[in-house]
Amino acid sequence: MNKLFPILLSSLFLIISCREYSPVFYDRSANPPTVTQLKNLNEQFNTNIYSLAFLSPSHLLAGGDSGVIHQIKIPFQLTSSFYPAGHNGRIVNILCYDSTSMIIQNSSSGLFYSSNKGNTWSNISDSLNPDGISSVYLIGKKLFIGTYQGLIYRSSIDGSNFQLVGNLIRPITSFTASDSTVLFAGTWSDGVYRIDISSNSISQISAGLLNRYILSLHCDGQGNLFAGTYNGGIYLIKNGSSHWQNYSAFIDSISINSIATDLKSAVFAISDRKLFGFKYGLINFESELDNSNLLFNFITYNSNNIYIGTTNGIYFCSTSNQSKIKNQSKYNGF
Repeated sequence: MNKLFPILLSSLFLIISCREYSPVFYDRSANPPTVTQLKNLNEQFNTNIYSLAFLSPSHLLAGGDSGVIHQIKIPFQLTSSFYPAGHNGRIVNILCYDSTSMIIQNSSSGLFYSSNKGNTWSNISDSLNPDGISSVYLIGKKLFIGTYQGLIYRSSIDGSNFQLVGNLIRPITSFTASDSTVLFAGTWSDGVYRIDISSNSISQISAGLLNRYILSLHCDGQGNLFAGTYNGGIYLIKNGSSHWQNYSAFIDSISINSIATDLKSAVFAISDRKLFGFKYGLINFESELDNSNLLFNFITYNSNNIYIGTTNGIYFCSTSNQSKIKNQSKYNGF
């Protein structure tokens, strides 16, 4: 046994060394940005925030409990609150086409559309069970709807021209797109699918994806596709590639609820209680709040600022003073 142990140890080292994804070097920032609760703002509406979207560069929409949407003028001034579908349900998605047209998803009553800055609303999902809608996404004026049954529908932004795209069998957890030709769909337990918008043809993207329980998808400005997984960190397919890489080896046992990127190749992601910043595959910073009752639901990014929807209102983080990380691509493949 004593002679066999070194051989077993060497074999184990070889197996670990041959993991499918590239190594990532941990380079945490000495001064991580501070995640701050917008206390004065949150005290005005006192609600969970499940969704965030920018109506314009200076106006943020926040979806909460009891069917409410708060409109916030940057920086941090509550200007109005309204209830598109009555005082019930949670606003779990907000999609803004421009500063006047938007779609919201209410967990109890479905999808509603407004073309006049929210002054009037019309239900555009009468034919669907509101409880069955799991994800929605806009590409131009095309609306895509995913369900817990795995069905994907498309329609015009106002709900007209409703049609079935396909059936992925598994629950649809997320959508994203980098342009107007291709839609990506994340599923619970079956990975990511690519959908050609002109032909509705569907193909699975699975090579290298070791965790197929997808919680979030995001495409950056360069066409790179990121997938946040359940208890598996972040995976990446670079533009032009067909093979997933592990983008977050040092946090590859963490669930990623939401992902955002900036214009300088920085990647931001949230787990239930942590905010992570990456640059070229390295963890640039990691910020955690000392509050066991707080959960991060959704993240959005705008002009060096991160906004996080949580179970205790909105939190804010500025990344403008972060130290720069040099491109380490010759080491880790990103």
